[in-house]
Amino acid sequence: MSLIERDNHSGYTTTGHEWNGIKELNTPIPRIVLICLAGTFLFAVTYWYLMPSWPLGDRFYPGKLGIDQRTTLAEQTREADKLKRSWIQSVEAADFEAIYFDNALMAAVNDSGARLFEDNCSMCHGRLGVGNLSYPSLADESWLWGDDPTVIYETLRVGINSEHPESRNAIMPAFGQMGVLDAGTIDDVVTYVRTEARLPVLRTRDASKRLKAGQATYKLACSGCHGTDLKGNQSIGTPNLVDRYWLYGSDKDSVFESIWSGRQGHMPSWEARLEPYERKLLAVYTTTLD
Repeated sequence: MSLIERDNHSGYTTTGHEWNGIKELNTPIPRIVLICLAGTFLFAVTYWYLMPSWPLGDRFYPGKLGIDQRTTLAEQTREADKLKRSWIQSVEAADFEAIYFDNALMAAVNDSGARLFEDNCSMCHGRLGVGNLSYPSLADESWLWGDDPTVIYETLRVGINSEHPESRNAIMPAFGQMGVLDAGTIDDVVTYVRTEARLPVLRTRDASKRLKAGQATYKLACSGCHGTDLKGNQSIGTPNLVDRYWLYGSDKDSVFESIWSGRQGHMPSWEARLEPYERKLLAVYTTTLD
């Protein structure tokens, strides 16, 4: 018969196992652990009884409380749709000025408008609307067709140089490739335009002569679209050439390329993809970018 050995310090018995003079104590499981295990078991049994849980073939045990997440989700979806329809109708009925002065509708613009912009516009114009090379910034003061939300709404509807039958059209002719202007003449126009835009221009002995020649060519070939003051024409979507915003770059080579090869930007029509209220939200949202 083996003797039970008790540790003099802790008062617990030993298990009889010993490693390198260290004896293992037969320490009981702490009571708090047993209480937690019992509580967990009781909670599980209660939850299984009250809530949907066990699968029963093609069904499941519904629970005594009768809670059904499908029903709850369907009800929440109906409420959300009802609320959404309410503010959509308000957006459709309100003019742009009324939207700006309605805090609830502007909240919809800042929320839903921002999501629409990220999903449909940010890949070209950037997430913050600051644009990229060849894609205009919507967060500055330079708008080809104007920054009025009514104009923006129409641009969203028909696009620019798009497949829409009512598309806005804006094409910079390829003066060089078409043989209208030779390289030297285009160089003179570049010098004139960049001088008027207060951009650095290489000064040469014949700079004054080239500047006058460029001015004369500009008046003949360019002023009809960009204006005699070089400030463009928003009614036909031509850019301002004397501000600090350049869609294709303001360096000499970029300006020369624009005149030599022409430019033809493209913006798709969103009429088939976006609902009228969505285009309305986007039109207002883009005017808030800065």
